Amino acid sequence: MKYDFQIGMEDLRMENGNVVSGKKAIVRQDTHRCLGIVSNRYKPTLHADVINLFDGIKSINRERVITAKGGAIMFADYGFTSKVKHNSAEVKKGDLVDFKLRAFNSYDKSMELGFEIRAMRLVCTNGLVIPKAVSRIGQRHIGDYDIKQVSENIFGKLEDLSSVVDRWRIWNTIRNTKETTFGFLQHASVRDRMKKEILDDCLRAKNIWDLYNVFTHFTSHKLRFKKDSDIEFRRHLREQQLLKKFYTYKWQ
Repeated sequence: MKYDFQIGMEDLRMENGNVVSGKKAIVRQDTHRCLGIVSNRYKPTLHADVINLFDGIKSINRERVITAKGGAIMFADYGFTSKVKHNSAEVKKGDLVDFKLRAFNSYDKSMELGFEIRAMRLVCTNGLVIPKAVSRIGQRHIGDYDIKQVSENIFGKLEDLSSVVDRWRIWNTIRNTKETTFGFLQHASVRDRMKKEILDDCLRAKNIWDLYNVFTHFTSHKLRFKKDSDIEFRRHLREQQLLKKFYTYKWQ
């Protein structure tokens, strides 16, 4: 997806033509679409500059770029090279999780410039959500970053993930019951339509790790969205809303 378009800061006007004091519109120059309303002191960071920064880190390789809301939001997904320590984990024998990096930026201030560590369960390519407090770092402007600092932050976050992997391993030891399944479905406010689709698989899950992966499989492969340029962004939001509730539920 195109991410290297130019933007401009333009006056924000009312219907009568008067300029709105203290505000500017961030306008995409090739489509003339307004991407965000910000203060006149705001200094946006170009998506292309974010990509160039992360592309300069030798231990990661860019896999794809996603834009949403007309280009206002940008995600860039990276894989770690095989030489990177802590780039994967084994939750149980033969059940491997591969860690990924997602850089992000926005022109509508909905997301800071920054990155988060994501995870992919290799046996079925399910995307796993990791708590933001462990996985994410954000900054307001590109000037707050340099390649050395970003690299140090990334590898620091990878080492921090051991606590999350330990939690997954504990989930693998906690027996799932009918009462547990229905308790979590209520806690997560799962909609009736989704509940109908996944209930049988949830009840067959032997433990909480299996139950978690019923949900990750559904969000990765079966959630239905309107097919347009924002589909991956909506999937990202739904994953965050639903899967993070596994980390707040009292399983025992």
